[in-house]
Amino acid sequence: MSFWNVLHVDPTRKFRFLIQSNGIESDQWIWAKTIDKPSYEINTNEYQLGNHKFKYPGVATWGDITITIVDMFGQTLNLYDNLKAMGYNLPAITDVGIHKKAPQAMDNFIISQFNADGDIVETWTLYGAFIKSVNFGDLSYADDEMVEITMVVSYDYADLNDLGKDVLAATAAAVASIGAPGVAGGLTAEASAAHAQSLAAQRRKKTLAGSITNTAQGGGFGNVGFGSDDPFDFDPSDGFGDGFS
Repeated sequence: MSFWNVLHVDPTRKFRFLIQSNGIESDQWIWAKTIDKPSYEINTNEYQLGNHKFKYPGVATWGDITITIVDMFGQTLNLYDNLKAMGYNLPAITDVGIHKKAPQAMDNFIISQFNADGDIVETWTLYGAFIKSVNFGDLSYADDEMVEITMVVSYDYADLNDLGKDVLAATAAAVASIGAPGVAGGLTAEASAAHAQSLAAQRRKKTLAGSITNTAQGGGFGNVGFGSDDPFDFDPSDGFGDGFS
């Protein structure tokens, strides 16, 4: 059953996210444009017994993530300062080498996702994170777009917080309580499609009835109802006023 046949399901959307570094709520990356979610890969070891080969899981390795930000509030300088804070210096300066733990390290790097109500449904925490590479963008006289900076962040491991379980459970319970077609209602794909067609037919009939009633009253098209809480209840008595008469 396709999720778009269920009217009360809100899939996770790409644009509802927030980035925080060092686990500090005030340290939010409002200049971030895109970010990869964590990923991992488990290497396998292969053993041969006679004419057969058997695979066994080995060590899990977490993949790097790529972040694209808009160059605002001096982000170029901030990233360069972060590099120097990790121990980098020009060749003329003799100092310690680059190290992981620095005053501006990105430990406890947090990626949060939200639903339409602003509730957190998923939180990833990246431990031991540090900036692996930075591309400060490009310039062109023929382009008026904002300068974008791309960075790659490496980390030791990631943890998925279960803060969103209550929100997801509440959503599932709400869907089940109303008997959503194709999910809790137990309808087949054919029955769900017929149900959707029936609702569409009712909507067309009520819209037409509202238009006729409104026109007969000399009110133009303003009273075709959009004031009801039910998205399919087009009551001609609802609406935004007396139309364009």
